[in-house]
Amino acid sequence: MLDKKRGYYADRPFYDVDTNVNIWEGMVAFLATSGSATVATTAASGDIPIGTFWKDRAATYIRTVVETKTFNASGYLTLSHGSLLSTGDIKVTSAAGVVYDIDTDYAVTLANGVIARVGGDIPALSTVVVWYKYQIQTAQAYWDNVSTKYTAVGSNYDRQPDDTLGSGKVTVVEGFAKIYTDQYDVTQTYTLNATLYADANSLWTTDDGYTTACGRVIKVPVANDPFLGVQQIPVAL
Repeated sequence: MLDKKRGYYADRPFYDVDTNVNIWEGMVAFLATSGSATVATTAASGDIPIGTFWKDRAATYIRTVVETKTFNASGYLTLSHGSLLSTGDIKVTSAAGVVYDIDTDYAVTLANGVIARVGGDIPALSTVVVWYKYQIQTAQAYWDNVSTKYTAVGSNYDRQPDDTLGSGKVTVVEGFAKIYTDQYDVTQTYTLNATLYADANSLWTTDDGYTTACGRVIKVPVANDPFLGVQQIPVAL
């Protein structure tokens, strides 16, 4: 998801979309060929990053949250959302940023979003910061689907959760842009001005094991504002 109430993006061309992949708005878009067509796709299928996807194209939508929660006397806390994506898409830290280890320090039930202390380094009754991804269904994504007139192709499809609208195309933010996205790797650490890359899942990351720089951090995600602020930079084709 993108926070479209803030940011700057001047160049939003329309691409044929790879219909074989799930796309969530705010992911890094890649360019590839499918048959004789040039398509926008994700990192696993693409060649080089070209920008940021402007809209979703998926049946199940992925959102990212950062929450501050306190363990109760029984050693449990309940997140605001269930249907967590996976145990690899959750991070629990102390208020000071110390990262706790899943299974060693805590266990998580993905379906209902319950986290339990299991020993280790998390103190009883402590307050922690939880970074995680969760899934919502198609029907829940229609919160902004109000009556509107669409403008030029690729310019204003914001009122539909699927940007393709049956056209087989998708809008991509290219060039220099400031965007605020929740499609980032929650397991990484983000600091102002840190270099951003696209990982193998098309998520923004500070993991420098990926070699193509796509932007810099202009805002760090926090509990009351979980969006990552990105100064996107063009990548030469």
